[in-house]
Amino acid sequence: MMKAENRITIGPNTKVKVLLDANQANVIEALVKLNKNFSKLRSPILRNLLARRVTIAEACNVANCKIDDFLKSMVKIGFNANFNPADVLVTDAPSCKQQANTPSIDSGPEEIAVFNAVKNRFAANKIKYIDVRYLEMPAPLLLILQHIDTLPKDQLLYIYHKRIPLLLLPELEESGFAYHFNSSSNTGVDMLIYRQ
Repeated sequence: MMKAENRITIGPNTKVKVLLDANQANVIEALVKLNKNFSKLRSPILRNLLARRVTIAEACNVANCKIDDFLKSMVKIGFNANFNPADVLVTDAPSCKQQANTPSIDSGPEEIAVFNAVKNRFAANKIKYIDVRYLEMPAPLLLILQHIDTLPKDQLLYIYHKRIPLLLLPELEESGFAYHFNSSSNTGVDMLIYRQ
């Protein structure tokens, strides 16, 4: 529990990272009690990837829980809550649910040529293939992150995905990975990831 003078006031537009930075263990425990969908926050990789980008309102949308219930659970562990339903910010940033409905844009001839040129730079025994097309969120993201975490510089990760994983792209860039897409496939999106 936080001391009264240290209490942080939160609302629907507060980033989940603010909560975790203040009291990670208690926040995760309280949220998992509220809704088992929040158990994903126990994964350090997923927590670090999503928490700094996702607001409380967006997290509630993804976990299918009420903002009011979320905030009440945080008040119980020492946060102050300020919630007026009219204040919920609507953003253009895709939520996980919106991303699931994001269609792929077909790759043009230039993108396909670059994709193939990058793939051809790697020997066949240096390409690791994974297929995440039939996995439910967040399993594709977790599997990709698990593989890139140990990806040697001389290897390429070739991913069969059903769509472009928008939430993953900033993390890849920040971590020194390059990526290319071929979205002209009838079965989804082919993605290449390698260390720069």
